[in-house]
Amino acid sequence: MINKPKPELHLPMIYLIYSQLKKRFTSVLLLFLCLNLSLSLFAQKQIGRPFITNYSYQEYDGHPTNWWALEDNDGIMYFANNDGLLQYDGVNWNLIDTDAGVRCMVYDDEGVMYVGGGNEIGYLKPNSKGELEYFSLNDKVPEEHKEMGTIWEVDNYKGRIIFRSTNKLYCWDGEKIKVIVSEDAYHVGKIIHGTYYIRIWNRGLCYLSDDDTLELVPGGEIFADERVYIILPYDEKRVLLGSRTMGFFLYDGEKFKPFQVEIDPEILKAIYLPGVALENGNFVINTFANGTFLIDHNGKLIQKFTTENGL
Repeated sequence: MINKPKPELHLPMIYLIYSQLKKRFTSVLLLFLCLNLSLSLFAQKQIGRPFITNYSYQEYDGHPTNWWALEDNDGIMYFANNDGLLQYDGVNWNLIDTDAGVRCMVYDDEGVMYVGGGNEIGYLKPNSKGELEYFSLNDKVPEEHKEMGTIWEVDNYKGRIIFRSTNKLYCWDGEKIKVIVSEDAYHVGKIIHGTYYIRIWNRGLCYLSDDDTLELVPGGEIFADERVYIILPYDEKRVLLGSRTMGFFLYDGEKFKPFQVEIDPEILKAIYLPGVALENGNFVINTFANGTFLIDHNGKLIQKFTTENGL
C-alpha cells in the first residue's frame, strides 16, 4: 500500500541547507527548525533563540550535501542526498540506493515518489517487505536524449512528472517520456496557481503551454539575464518572485511590480533556493551563506536564523 504524502505542503518542517565557506567549500549541514513539527508556530513572531537541531553527515552516514526534503503521512522524512535517498524515522537513518545521488524529489497524485540526480531519473515503490526500492526510468528515455546531465528539478504537473535538466524537460506520463528541448538553458521552474513557470536564460520568465511550447509571460524579458531563485504564491492570484540583484517583485499575470522587502540589503546577491510560502501568509527566504529569514506578508522581517542563534 502506497503511503501518500500530506497534501497541504511540501515541507511540513522547514529545512535549511547552510553553506559554510572559508577559502573553499568545506561543509554543508542539513538543519531543521524543529518547532514542534508545525509551520503554524511561525504565525507568532519569534523572540530569542529558536529550537534548532543540527544533524551532521557523520550522524546520518551520508554525503554532507542535501538538496531537498519530503515527509510522508507517517512522519518519515526523506532527503535528496548526493549519495542517494536518505530516510529518517526520527530515530534511525537509512540510505536508499538510487544508482546516483539525488538532487530533487516529488510525489505524484498517487503518492509515488519520483527522484532525479546525476544522469538518472526514476521512482520508488515498496517491495514485499514494505521497504522502498528504486526503479530507474532511464530505459524509457529516447536514445538521442540519453545524456541528461544533472536533473535539477522534478515537478508533478497535469498528470505528468517533469524532470528538468539544463536544456531539456523530460516529461513522463506513466508510459513514455516526451522531451522538450530549449536552445537556451533552463534556470529554475515552479508550479504556481496551476501554471508551470520557468526562467530561461536569454529569454526571461516563461510558462509551459498546453501544447508543450515555452512562451514568454508579459514583461518576462526583464529576467533574461537576471537569476530568479524565489517563485512562490503570494495570494490567490499573484506570484512572488525574488531575483539575485533586482530584488523582489509581485506578478499579477500582466505586469511585474517591485515589492519592497525589509531584508533587501542583506540578501541581495545572496538569495538562494528554494524559499517556502507558509499557510499563514509568511515566507521563508534562504540565502547561500547568510542564513535564512522569516518575513511577513508585507515584507517585514520577523526573524533571522544564523550561526549566532543556533544555525
